Amino acid sequence: MAEFSLIKFIFQAIPESSGLVAAAMAVMGVPLNWRKIVLLGVLQAVSALVIRQLPVAFGIHTVLLIFLLVLYLRMATGAALSQAFKGVISSFVILIVSEIFSTQLLLSLTQVPIEQVATRPWLMVLFTLPQVVVLFVIALLVNRRNRRKTRQGVRLPGKTTKGGFPHGV
Repeated sequence: MAEFSLIKFIFQAIPESSGLVAAAMAVMGVPLNWRKIVLLGVLQAVSALVIRQLPVAFGIHTVLLIFLLVLYLRMATGAALSQAFKGVISSFVILIVSEIFSTQLLLSLTQVPIEQVATRPWLMVLFTLPQVVVLFVIALLVNRRNRRKTRQGVRLPGKTTKGGFPHGV
Protein backbone atom coordinates (compact mmCIF):
# COMPACT_ATOMS: atom_id res chain seq x y z
CA MET A 1 0.00 0.00 0.00
CA ALA A 2 1.23 3.46 -0.91
CA GLU A 3 1.32 6.31 1.59
CA PHE A 4 -0.86 9.30 0.64
CA SER A 5 0.78 12.66 0.08
CA LEU A 6 -1.33 15.62 -1.04
CA ILE A 7 1.77 17.24 -2.58
CA LYS A 8 2.51 14.15 -4.70
CA PHE A 9 -1.15 13.76 -5.64
CA ILE A 10 -1.57 17.35 -6.85
CA PHE A 11 1.87 17.92 -8.38
CA GLN A 12 2.76 14.43 -9.59
CA ALA A 13 -0.26 12.14 -9.92
CA ILE A 14 -2.64 14.56 -11.64
CA PRO A 15 -0.07 15.94 -14.13
CA GLU A 16 1.27 12.43 -14.88
CA SER A 17 -2.23 11.03 -15.38
CA SER A 18 -3.18 14.00 -17.55
CA GLY A 19 -0.03 13.41 -19.60
CA LEU A 20 -1.00 9.76 -20.03
CA VAL A 21 -4.46 10.82 -21.20
CA ALA A 22 -3.08 13.41 -23.63
CA ALA A 23 -0.55 11.01 -25.13
CA ALA A 24 -3.17 8.26 -25.42
CA MET A 25 -5.66 10.60 -27.12
CA ALA A 26 -3.03 11.75 -29.61
CA VAL A 27 -1.99 8.18 -30.44
CA MET A 28 -5.67 7.29 -30.82
CA GLY A 29 -6.03 10.04 -33.41
CA VAL A 30 -8.44 12.00 -31.23
CA PRO A 31 -7.84 15.77 -31.15
CA LEU A 32 -6.57 17.03 -27.81
CA ASN A 33 -9.39 18.46 -25.74
CA TRP A 34 -7.73 20.00 -22.68
CA ARG A 35 -10.87 20.01 -20.58
CA LYS A 36 -11.32 16.27 -21.14
CA ILE A 37 -7.62 15.68 -20.58
CA VAL A 38 -7.62 17.38 -17.19
CA LEU A 39 -10.92 15.79 -16.09
CA LEU A 40 -9.80 12.31 -17.13
CA GLY A 41 -6.38 12.96 -15.59
CA VAL A 42 -7.96 13.79 -12.24
CA LEU A 43 -10.26 10.76 -12.52
CA GLN A 44 -7.30 8.50 -13.35
CA ALA A 45 -5.22 9.98 -10.49
CA VAL A 46 -8.06 9.35 -8.02
CA SER A 47 -8.44 5.83 -9.40
CA ALA A 48 -4.70 5.25 -8.96
CA LEU A 49 -4.86 6.54 -5.39
CA VAL A 50 -7.70 4.15 -4.55
CA ILE A 51 -6.23 1.14 -6.38
CA ARG A 52 -2.80 1.60 -4.81
CA GLN A 53 -4.42 1.27 -1.39
CA LEU A 54 -5.68 -2.21 -2.27
CA PRO A 55 -3.72 -5.19 -0.95
CA VAL A 56 -2.95 -6.68 -4.38
CA ALA A 57 0.20 -8.28 -5.79
CA PHE A 58 2.86 -6.06 -7.30
CA GLY A 59 1.97 -4.99 -10.85
CA ILE A 60 -1.74 -5.75 -10.58
CA HIS A 61 -2.53 -2.11 -9.85
CA THR A 62 -0.87 -1.12 -13.15
CA VAL A 63 -2.98 -3.61 -15.11
CA LEU A 64 -6.13 -2.33 -13.41
CA LEU A 65 -5.16 1.28 -14.17
CA ILE A 66 -4.57 0.42 -17.83
CA PHE A 67 -8.04 -1.11 -18.12
CA LEU A 68 -9.64 1.82 -16.30
CA LEU A 69 -7.95 4.38 -18.55
CA VAL A 70 -9.08 2.43 -21.62
CA LEU A 71 -12.63 2.51 -20.26
CA TYR A 72 -12.46 6.24 -19.43
CA LEU A 73 -11.08 7.13 -22.87
CA ARG A 74 -13.59 4.94 -24.65
CA MET A 75 -16.47 6.63 -22.78
CA ALA A 76 -15.08 10.16 -23.21
CA THR A 77 -14.14 9.93 -26.88
CA GLY A 78 -16.30 7.17 -28.33
CA ALA A 79 -13.19 5.74 -30.00
CA ALA A 80 -12.99 2.05 -30.81
CA LEU A 81 -11.83 -0.20 -28.00
CA SER A 82 -8.79 -1.27 -30.03
CA GLN A 83 -7.80 2.38 -30.51
CA ALA A 84 -8.20 3.07 -26.79
CA PHE A 85 -5.96 0.09 -25.94
CA LYS A 86 -3.40 1.19 -28.53
CA GLY A 87 -3.32 4.71 -27.09
CA VAL A 88 -3.15 3.63 -23.45
CA ILE A 89 -0.51 0.95 -23.95
CA SER A 90 1.57 3.38 -26.03
CA SER A 91 1.33 6.11 -23.41
CA PHE A 92 2.27 3.70 -20.60
CA VAL A 93 5.30 2.51 -22.60
CA ILE A 94 6.34 6.13 -23.15
CA LEU A 95 5.94 6.79 -19.43
CA ILE A 96 7.94 3.73 -18.38
CA VAL A 97 10.80 4.35 -20.82
CA SER A 98 11.05 8.05 -20.01
CA GLU A 99 10.84 7.28 -16.27
CA ILE A 100 13.71 4.83 -16.46
CA PHE A 101 15.97 7.19 -18.40
CA SER A 102 15.11 10.40 -16.57
CA THR A 103 15.32 8.84 -13.11
CA GLN A 104 18.70 7.24 -13.82
CA LEU A 105 20.00 10.49 -15.28
CA LEU A 106 18.77 12.61 -12.37
CA LEU A 107 20.07 10.16 -9.78
CA SER A 108 23.52 10.19 -11.34
CA LEU A 109 23.57 13.98 -11.80
CA THR A 110 22.32 14.86 -8.32
CA GLN A 111 23.86 11.94 -6.37
CA VAL A 112 20.66 11.89 -4.29
CA PRO A 113 19.91 8.36 -3.02
CA ILE A 114 16.70 6.83 -4.43
CA GLU A 115 15.50 6.22 -0.86
CA GLN A 116 15.65 9.96 -0.20
CA VAL A 117 13.70 10.71 -3.38
CA ALA A 118 11.04 8.16 -2.41
CA THR A 119 10.54 9.65 1.06
CA ARG A 120 10.50 13.35 0.17
CA PRO A 121 7.38 14.44 -1.74
CA TRP A 122 8.92 17.50 -3.40
CA LEU A 123 11.95 15.52 -4.56
CA MET A 124 9.61 12.90 -6.01
CA VAL A 125 7.70 15.63 -7.84
CA LEU A 126 10.91 17.09 -9.28
CA PHE A 127 12.27 13.69 -10.29
CA THR A 128 9.04 12.79 -12.14
CA LEU A 129 8.69 16.12 -13.91
CA PRO A 130 10.79 15.12 -16.96
CA GLN A 131 8.55 12.15 -17.80
CA VAL A 132 5.45 14.31 -17.50
CA VAL A 133 7.02 16.82 -19.89
CA VAL A 134 7.89 13.97 -22.30
CA LEU A 135 4.27 12.74 -22.27
CA PHE A 136 2.90 16.19 -23.08
CA VAL A 137 5.52 16.95 -25.73
CA ILE A 138 4.81 13.65 -27.48
CA ALA A 139 1.07 14.30 -27.23
CA LEU A 140 1.48 17.75 -28.80
CA LEU A 141 3.77 16.49 -31.57
CA VAL A 142 1.53 13.55 -32.47
CA ASN A 143 -1.54 15.78 -32.33
CA ARG A 144 0.18 18.25 -34.67
CA ARG A 145 1.01 15.43 -37.08
CA ASN A 146 -2.60 14.21 -36.88
CA ARG A 147 -3.93 17.68 -37.74
CA ARG A 148 -1.62 17.89 -40.75
CA LYS A 149 -2.73 14.47 -41.97
CA THR A 150 -6.37 15.46 -41.54
CA ARG A 151 -5.83 18.63 -43.58
CA GLN A 152 -4.28 16.44 -46.28
CA GLY A 153 -7.37 14.22 -46.31
CA VAL A 154 -5.91 11.22 -44.47
CA ARG A 155 -8.54 9.46 -42.32
CA LEU A 156 -7.53 9.07 -38.69
CA PRO A 157 -8.76 6.09 -36.62
CA GLY A 158 -10.44 8.04 -33.77
CA LYS A 159 -14.18 8.62 -33.36
CA THR A 160 -15.53 9.86 -36.65
CA THR A 161 -18.40 11.85 -38.04
CA LYS A 162 -20.21 11.24 -41.33
CA GLY A 163 -17.32 12.80 -43.23
CA GLY A 164 -14.89 10.24 -41.86
CA PHE A 165 -12.82 12.66 -39.78
CA PRO A 166 -12.47 12.79 -36.01
CA HIS A 167 -14.70 15.15 -34.05
CA GLY A 168 -13.25 18.54 -33.37
CA VAL A 169 -10.95 18.61 -36.39
